Amino acid sequence: MSGGDIDLDSLLALSSLMRQWRDSHSTGLAHLQTIPALFDVATGIDSGGGGGMVSLVERAVTAAPSPRLCAFLAAGWQHPSVAAAAPQKLTDAVVGATAAAARAVGIAAEAERALDAFRASVAIGAPAAPSVGHVDTGARASSHNGGSGRHWVDDVPVPVLLTRVPWGANRTIEEWLWLCTAVVEGVSAEAAVKVGVAAYLSQQRVPHTDQSATVAGARGV
Repeated sequence: MSGGDIDLDSLLALSSLMRQWRDSHSTGLAHLQTIPALFDVATGIDSGGGGGMVSLVERAVTAAPSPRLCAFLAAGWQHPSVAAAAPQKLTDAVVGATAAAARAVGIAAEAERALDAFRASVAIGAPAAPSVGHVDTGARASSHNGGSGRHWVDDVPVPVLLTRVPWGANRTIEEWLWLCTAVVEGVSAEAAVKVGVAAYLSQQRVPHTDQSATVAGARGV
């Protein structure tokens, strides 16, 4: 604990959690971006392009047929091994994306608890700050204490609100409270979107594999 009765440890925890969120988001996005192309290869779907070049190649193949060239064209202008490996790569990408989503949901929940701890530590002499709600409940919109109409910030003494934290931009406790609240609310909303995307991906069929018909196992999602 730092700074007297103000729980600056929870503020440090939030900073660490947001770095973890960024890394998890980048990992999940990298997997997600590969899925459309891998799906096209695995299913043999032609993504388009080529135009006149296709007819030119067809004429060349007709004039001088080559089994290897025919196999290359039949595999969608790529080596047959690429198409053969695509289903497993697609499965791995889906599993990676859903696992990253599950991790993001866990980070969002930890961030909510850290924000609760920060709010409670600055609400000196007041009841504990209300829970900001779980990521998929939508409860974060309710920021009042019960049905009293009091906002959680009303329980923070003005001298505490005006206290400056000697880090970075030298923000006040009030500025940190609103900044952290906005960030955690944004993360919670995005985590809900990730859950929806992961649920959709985990139900999709992966073509031409001997594995399960669906990519079950959103790995905790």
